[in-house]
Parts: sequence; C-alpha cells; structure tokens
Amino acid sequence: FTLAVMWPSCGNLLLDCVVWFWAASIAFENTRVAYEKYCSQSSLPLQQAVFEIMVQTIFLALYLGVRIIGLWNFGTCHILPAKAILGFGLIYYYYRMLF
Repeated sequence: FTLAVMWPSCGNLLLDCVVWFWAASIAFENTRVAYEKYCSQSSLPLQQAVFEIMVQTIFLALYLGVRIIGLWNFGTCHILPAKAILGFGLIYYYYRMLF
C-alpha cells in the first residue's frame, strides 16, 4: 500500500489492482464478521462495524474510479486527487491496525 502511494507519477496499474483487491478482501472480511455478529443475535454493538464497512466501501469506490479506471482507461491524469485518496486510505488502514 505504501509503495502504491509513493510510486512516482501516475503509478503502476498492476500494483494499483493488487492494492485494490487487497483492500477489497479486508472489506469483505469485515462484512462477513459483522454479518456473523448480526446473525448470532449477540448484544455486541454493530454501529462501529457498519461505519467501518461504509468507509472502506467509499474508499474502494474512489480508488477504483479515480486511480484505476480514471487514470488507466480514460487517460485523465489527475495525479493529485489520486495520491490524496491513496494517502487518506493509507493513514486509515494504518490507524485501523493500531486501534
């Protein structure tokens, strides 16, 4: 993930796809865990898990739209917004591991 943020210019398509699939697998795993909590009828709160899934889904949509599809398929080289989205995603995933 850090390499995708630091890669010069528009980046590397293969690296971007690998990072997107890695982040998507984390989001799917969080969704599965939240669904299992919901099905178990436990008294554990789900608000934080649902919020986290929504944040990850928004990040994945922005990453796919701006960085992968936008840069590589349409040739619109918006480097600064793409790097900003990756930077926020990187900070989010690092802090997510800490807390």
